[in-house]
Amino acid sequence: ADLSAGIFCALGVVLALLQREDTGVGRWVHTSLLESQIAMLDFQAVRWLVDGEVPASVGNDHPTIMPAGVFDTSDGQINIQVSGGKMWQSLCDVLGQSALAEQSEFSSEQQRHINRAELKQQIEHLTRRFSTAELIVLLNDAGVPSGPVNNIKETFSDPQVKDLDMVTAIDHARLGGFDQIRSPINLSGLRRNNNEAAPELGADTDAILAEIGMNAQDIKELHEQGVV
Repeated sequence: ADLSAGIFCALGVVLALLQREDTGVGRWVHTSLLESQIAMLDFQAVRWLVDGEVPASVGNDHPTIMPAGVFDTSDGQINIQVSGGKMWQSLCDVLGQSALAEQSEFSSEQQRHINRAELKQQIEHLTRRFSTAELIVLLNDAGVPSGPVNNIKETFSDPQVKDLDMVTAIDHARLGGFDQIRSPINLSGLRRNNNEAAPELGADTDAILAEIGMNAQDIKELHEQGVV
């Protein structure tokens, strides 16, 4: 909620600025944690608003598609996303259980959703025979989307994350050097990494006060009075 509210508010500010350029009229932009979370409900909200269905909690699995979620392997966990009959058959072939795709209780997306608990158990019994890395190669070669479930150390060791250069070195006047996550926004023609540390508390106070029209004497008096 904290992140999504900030993102939605930033988008609202951009929209208001664009409208001001067109109309000359400014807007008060506001949202809330609750509004942002409701907006993020996506198709789960539609299931209730359109069909009157109360979605059940399914943990790491997809709410309506099965098998689609996290499964145990011999050395960790893997995320598998199956969509449609062809992909379902490919998964069964890779796992060495081609006939599983034809069983009546799993032969359609609706049946797989209805019998999701039993299917989850059967699939996981098969995925535990493979290592995560081995199964990812087999599934991707068969056209079944999959990937590892990484801990935080594994995430930042991942070749793709390294290639994206998501970590930037920060040089802080008091804390020294340390690594931090960069912004995920990439704009052509602009430097991607920003290695400037956040200013210390109050470091920009005088500059901001001067920007709004206060003179040096007024700013000095505020400091002397303990206001800033």
